[in-house]
Amino acid sequence: MIGTEKILCLTVDLEECTLPQEFGGQPLPEEESIRLSTQGAHRLLDIIRSANVKATFFITGFLASRCPELVREITDLGNEVANHDLKHYPPNAGICADKLRSLQESETIIKQATGERPLGFRAPFLNIGQNVIEALKRLSYVYDSSVLPTYVPGRYNRLRMKPAPFLWGSEGSRQLIEIPISVTPLLRVPVGWWWFRKNFGQRICEMGFEAIWKRNLPVVCHLHSWEPS
Repeated sequence: MIGTEKILCLTVDLEECTLPQEFGGQPLPEEESIRLSTQGAHRLLDIIRSANVKATFFITGFLASRCPELVREITDLGNEVANHDLKHYPPNAGICADKLRSLQESETIIKQATGERPLGFRAPFLNIGQNVIEALKRLSYVYDSSVLPTYVPGRYNRLRMKPAPFLWGSEGSRQLIEIPISVTPLLRVPVGWWWFRKNFGQRICEMGFEAIWKRNLPVVCHLHSWEPS
């Protein structure tokens, strides 16, 4: 809630579906991995259009290169397209020089589809590190949204990170805005994460949203286009 207005930011990761690899399985055929994601994206666009709302789509260069018409449709409807790196898997942050090349390649593909360079970034698997931050600064990105400031067993512990937007970088240096995915202010319940809502119910998320709005913060929701409704 900014002032008296409750703000909810809908963000969608639009990538080739790599779920089998994440659990040690064989990758899906390329056509099927793209179909699962684009099918869900079209459903989401129908909902967004009918509700007259806008969203930010974080899109991989891989998917954008194969579905430029979908990327153009997203922007034609007034939604934002941001960078989700070149490929979704494997989740390797790499060294800064490698990350620069990967980001630039993905950025070029997105710009060819939309006519504009992306201003924001979200790392696949939210695998953000200082090398990625430095690469984003060098490329003059405005914001990142890769931080889920909670504890996810087997992945990361970010309980010490701020749940509100903050700046990477000191005064006088290149800075980058971080827009975290929403968690509740005290217990760090990840109410902005689709997986949590699906498994624990809409009601507890709504209660979490209210707690965040009472702190005069926007709610940032995160979902994937291939996830079931």
